[in-house]
Amino acid sequence: MEEVIVMRVIHGQHSQQPSPSPTDVDKPEEDSLADPNSSGNRDQQTSSAKSGGSKRKAVHTDALLMDFLANLHVETNSRMEVISSRIGYDFDLGQARQAVFDKLGDVEGLTIYQRYQLCNILGDKP
Repeated sequence: MEEVIVMRVIHGQHSQQPSPSPTDVDKPEEDSLADPNSSGNRDQQTSSAKSGGSKRKAVHTDALLMDFLANLHVETNSRMEVISSRIGYDFDLGQARQAVFDKLGDVEGLTIYQRYQLCNILGDKP
Protein backbone atom coordinates (compact mmCIF):
# COMPACT_ATOMS: atom_id res chain seq x y z
CA MET A 1 0.00 0.00 0.00
CA GLU A 2 1.35 3.37 -0.93
CA GLU A 3 1.73 5.93 1.85
CA VAL A 4 0.86 9.54 1.26
CA ILE A 5 3.43 12.00 2.61
CA VAL A 6 1.89 14.99 4.28
CA MET A 7 3.97 18.16 4.51
CA ARG A 8 3.39 20.15 7.65
CA VAL A 9 4.99 23.37 8.62
CA ILE A 10 6.17 23.32 12.22
CA HIS A 11 8.08 26.30 13.58
CA GLY A 12 9.12 27.50 10.13
CA GLN A 13 10.58 24.12 9.14
CA HIS A 14 9.10 21.39 6.99
CA SER A 15 8.75 17.92 8.37
CA GLN A 16 7.56 14.87 6.53
CA GLN A 17 5.26 12.49 8.33
CA PRO A 18 3.27 9.68 6.71
CA SER A 19 -0.47 9.98 6.93
CA PRO A 20 -2.11 7.25 8.98
CA SER A 21 -3.17 4.25 7.01
CA PRO A 22 -6.71 2.89 7.47
CA THR A 23 -5.37 0.10 9.69
CA ASP A 24 -3.56 2.60 11.93
CA VAL A 25 -6.72 4.59 12.57
CA ASP A 26 -8.20 1.76 14.58
CA LYS A 27 -5.15 1.53 16.86
CA PRO A 28 -5.13 3.67 19.98
CA GLU A 29 -2.31 6.18 20.32
CA GLU A 30 0.46 5.41 22.76
CA ASP A 31 0.30 7.28 26.01
CA SER A 32 3.08 9.89 26.17
CA LEU A 33 3.08 9.60 29.96
CA ALA A 34 4.22 6.00 29.67
CA ASP A 35 7.61 7.11 28.34
CA PRO A 36 9.52 8.97 31.08
CA ASN A 37 11.76 10.67 28.50
CA SER A 38 8.85 12.08 26.52
CA SER A 39 7.64 15.61 27.07
CA GLY A 40 4.21 14.93 25.65
CA ASN A 41 4.84 17.21 22.68
CA ARG A 42 5.03 14.63 19.98
CA ASP A 43 4.31 16.96 17.04
CA GLN A 44 6.81 19.66 17.97
CA GLN A 45 10.43 19.53 16.93
CA THR A 46 13.25 21.16 18.79
CA SER A 47 15.32 23.26 16.45
CA SER A 48 17.83 25.27 18.41
CA ALA A 49 20.90 24.90 16.22
CA LYS A 50 19.48 25.19 12.72
CA SER A 51 17.05 28.10 12.92
CA GLY A 52 18.55 31.13 11.20
CA GLY A 53 21.97 29.51 10.98
CA SER A 54 22.55 30.31 7.33
CA LYS A 55 21.88 34.01 7.82
CA ARG A 56 24.28 34.19 10.72
CA LYS A 57 26.98 32.45 8.71
CA ALA A 58 26.55 34.95 5.89
CA VAL A 59 26.90 37.86 8.30
CA HIS A 60 29.88 36.17 9.90
CA THR A 61 31.44 35.58 6.47
CA ASP A 62 30.81 39.19 5.50
CA ALA A 63 32.48 40.38 8.69
CA LEU A 64 35.50 38.20 7.98
CA LEU A 65 35.67 39.54 4.44
CA MET A 66 35.46 43.13 5.66
CA ASP A 67 38.22 42.48 8.21
CA PHE A 68 40.38 40.92 5.51
CA LEU A 69 39.85 43.87 3.17
CA ALA A 70 40.57 46.38 5.94
CA ASN A 71 43.81 44.60 6.79
CA LEU A 72 44.68 44.43 3.11
CA HIS A 73 44.24 48.20 2.77
CA VAL A 74 46.37 48.85 5.86
CA GLU A 75 49.15 46.58 4.57
CA THR A 76 48.96 48.14 1.10
CA ASN A 77 49.17 51.65 2.56
CA SER A 78 52.21 50.74 4.66
CA ARG A 79 53.93 49.19 1.63
CA MET A 80 53.16 52.26 -0.46
CA GLU A 81 54.68 54.49 2.23
CA VAL A 82 57.86 52.39 2.21
CA ILE A 83 58.04 52.50 -1.57
CA SER A 84 57.45 56.26 -1.68
CA SER A 85 60.12 56.87 0.97
CA ARG A 86 62.58 54.76 -1.04
CA ILE A 87 61.73 56.62 -4.22
CA GLY A 88 62.19 59.89 -2.35
CA TYR A 89 65.53 58.70 -0.98
CA ASP A 90 66.71 57.65 -4.47
CA PHE A 91 65.59 60.98 -5.89
CA ASP A 92 67.44 62.90 -3.16
CA LEU A 93 70.51 60.71 -3.64
CA GLY A 94 70.39 61.33 -7.40
CA GLN A 95 70.26 65.08 -6.83
CA ALA A 96 73.19 64.87 -4.40
CA ARG A 97 75.25 62.83 -6.89
CA GLN A 98 74.46 65.34 -9.62
CA ALA A 99 75.63 68.18 -7.38
CA VAL A 100 78.87 66.30 -6.59
CA PHE A 101 79.42 65.57 -10.29
CA ASP A 102 78.89 69.26 -11.13
CA LYS A 103 81.41 70.29 -8.45
CA LEU A 104 83.94 67.76 -9.75
CA GLY A 105 83.59 69.40 -13.17
CA ASP A 106 85.35 72.45 -11.71
CA VAL A 107 88.42 70.35 -10.81
CA GLU A 108 90.96 70.55 -13.62
CA GLY A 109 92.80 67.53 -14.90
CA LEU A 110 90.03 64.96 -14.23
CA THR A 111 88.72 62.83 -17.03
CA ILE A 112 85.03 61.92 -17.30
CA TYR A 113 85.80 58.40 -16.10
CA GLN A 114 87.64 59.78 -13.04
CA ARG A 115 84.71 62.13 -12.27
CA TYR A 116 82.30 59.18 -12.31
CA GLN A 117 84.67 57.16 -10.13
CA LEU A 118 84.97 60.00 -7.57
CA CYS A 119 81.23 60.63 -7.69
CA ASN A 120 80.56 56.96 -6.88
CA ILE A 121 83.13 56.98 -4.06
CA LEU A 122 81.77 60.18 -2.52
CA GLY A 123 78.15 59.15 -3.09
CA ASP A 124 78.60 55.88 -1.20
CA LYS A 125 79.95 57.66 1.88
CA PRO A 126 77.38 59.24 4.20
